[in-house]
Amino acid sequence: MEIAASLVNLLGFALGTSLYLLLLVMVVYYRDKPFNYLIFSTAVAGILWNLGEMTDSIWQGFYHEPSPVLISTISFSALGFILAVVTHSALKDDESNLSKILIVCGYLFSLIATFLNIHALFSDTQVPSKLSLQVLTIGTASLLAGSIFLNLSENANKKLMMLAGLSIFLTSLVHLSGETEEKFWFVELFAHQSSMPLAIMILLQDYRFAFADLFLKRALSLILIAFVSLLLYIFIALPIQNYLNPTQSTAVL
Repeated sequence: MEIAASLVNLLGFALGTSLYLLLLVMVVYYRDKPFNYLIFSTAVAGILWNLGEMTDSIWQGFYHEPSPVLISTISFSALGFILAVVTHSALKDDESNLSKILIVCGYLFSLIATFLNIHALFSDTQVPSKLSLQVLTIGTASLLAGSIFLNLSENANKKLMMLAGLSIFLTSLVHLSGETEEKFWFVELFAHQSSMPLAIMILLQDYRFAFADLFLKRALSLILIAFVSLLLYIFIALPIQNYLNPTQSTAVL
């Protein structure tokens, strides 16, 4: 179970990094609309989160110890920032007071979580800080509850995107705050890798036709990369790992 969960994590973070890179490229490349700094920020944060967690998985697989704490600090701070920019992106066109309050609260929760992680970094305590995950979990639940009362009838798809995005984000945070991490592959697939649907939702929302043209052409390439990565792990990385650590033959990435 743990081997499958670790493989799902590794491949999931690799695919997540690719999706957010695609989002970044599309923001920069398509100049027919004003430059969208919010989606650009979302793409950068998504890349930092997925790349950081992928690095941590690889590091633990080869060195059997956690990666440098700075990596986790950056990746989990980026995860918190995704909460703020996704909320802001969905509500930026709404002028109601409730929308403005939710946007400010999104950034506030993210900043508090980032501060707690940085404090944990310099205090030589666990990163991510459990308190930071609790802040993000409570904050996301609050934003989700508040967004239900928004009146976005003129742009219902924006509200739907926000509700779905926050629900996915909340699922991931509940998982990260629990004790089931890297034990069951299906848990990792639906919870730890929940940042990937956010990238797809944003691409469909703002770059629908370009998404269909570019992403679908790249989908097979991404799947091939994931398959090759799996083969490299099974036939190269795992034998080397078992050779270097014969007493830990069941160790996984």
